[in-house]
Amino acid sequence: MTPPLSLPMMKMEKNFIAHIEKKYSRKPYEEYPIFNRQKPEGSLLGFVWREMIELNRAVDKLERIHVLRRLDPLKTKQKELSNQIVGSMWEVADVSNTLEYLFEGLLKEYTGLEDEIE
Repeated sequence: MTPPLSLPMMKMEKNFIAHIEKKYSRKPYEEYPIFNRQKPEGSLLGFVWREMIELNRAVDKLERIHVLRRLDPLKTKQKELSNQIVGSMWEVADVSNTLEYLFEGLLKEYTGLEDEIE
């Protein structure tokens, strides 16, 4: 598994796949609320939490591979470690994208208040 050369490239790739293959919106901050206590998974904050859970799982798996390599370097292949590092990088891209959506949602709400701000 080969990663693109930068986080911005990975984020663009993730957004492209999400839009083309999964039919996700390009601007979820225009469609979803910032938070929704009744249905948190349908909110911008919920998207961040979901992706953070996936990142935590990927990094936990990466840590287990590191431990196994220290215990028995011959048993754990370098390719397995490399793939898990790249997988974790892809999860970072997901978290970063969802944080940007949340930021845009907050900015949209803030600019809607501009007339009320003194």
